[in-house]
Amino acid sequence: MNAATVTALTVKELEPGEFHWIWLDEMTSAADESLCYVPRTVSTPYADPSSAWMAGCLAIRRSLMGVAPRTGARPTAGGKPSD
Repeated sequence: MNAATVTALTVKELEPGEFHWIWLDEMTSAADESLCYVPRTVSTPYADPSSAWMAGCLAIRRSLMGVAPRTGARPTAGGKPSD
């Protein structure tokens, strides 16, 4: 990952009882004051939000450390495969 890349992590309940972590990358916006993010990776579902948060944090940490990704995450269109 490029050191200049700005990322964010969020957890969403996409279906009742199914919590997914979503790794977001900042993108350039037309308006300088706007924050715009595009999904890089969406995980498989977790039973509770705290598990999804921890899994997302660990996935980003593994990526920053250069460790190979684990299964359980789906890259979004145009995104890079990662966990």
